[in-house]
Amino acid sequence: MDWKEKYEDLFNHIVSVKYGRPIDFQAIERKVSHLRDGDAITYEDLETIAREDLWPFKKYWMWPAREQIEDKLEDSWGVIIDPAAKWDEEEDMIGRLLDIFKHISLMSILLRFIWPEHYAIYSRAELQLLQIERGQNDTQEYMNLITEMRALRLSFGLERTADVDMIAWVCTQREDAREELCHHLKLNLPGDLSPLDVIKGSWTDPLRMAEIYIDSDIFAAGEIT
Repeated sequence: MDWKEKYEDLFNHIVSVKYGRPIDFQAIERKVSHLRDGDAITYEDLETIAREDLWPFKKYWMWPAREQIEDKLEDSWGVIIDPAAKWDEEEDMIGRLLDIFKHISLMSILLRFIWPEHYAIYSRAELQLLQIERGQNDTQEYMNLITEMRALRLSFGLERTADVDMIAWVCTQREDAREELCHHLKLNLPGDLSPLDVIKGSWTDPLRMAEIYIDSDIFAAGEIT
């Protein structure tokens, strides 16, 4: 089954009914792609992400006022890294972004649009759906979420972690989709792991987790460790 095609259609239908208009994540991704090179984040980048004609950001979130964070944004050159090339600096990047935005959801939204291959929007509903263990702090909690979503990306045969986020969101909206996802998780996580095993194993025994995934995806092994 083509998970992305099926769930993208469901996603677009639910969004149309729920919000009365389509969502254009790809437009935002294109407009903030320059941040992938480590450019300093500007308030204009945040305003681009918050554009109401592209998705209902302002229905759920609000960026800090410009005067509250502009100094830190000006000093943010080099904060955004390529997690594939510098995976050992990933937690430091997340911590530095949390220091700027003070909110795990806002930090995750920024990362999701800059690096949709690797990141997802933080959601308590998805955390509960996937039975992800809460972290001791916001950095660990977000790492728990994306570690499992990256594992699911392999299981679904997808290229982007953001597409797993899309599937999980649909499953929070539709009971039939939730049941299908749960059935898939029981059958298809590598190494007969449960979702909770993925999280616990990545923190307590990263070498074992890397060994499990390395046969199917070299980069995923790097991400998990």
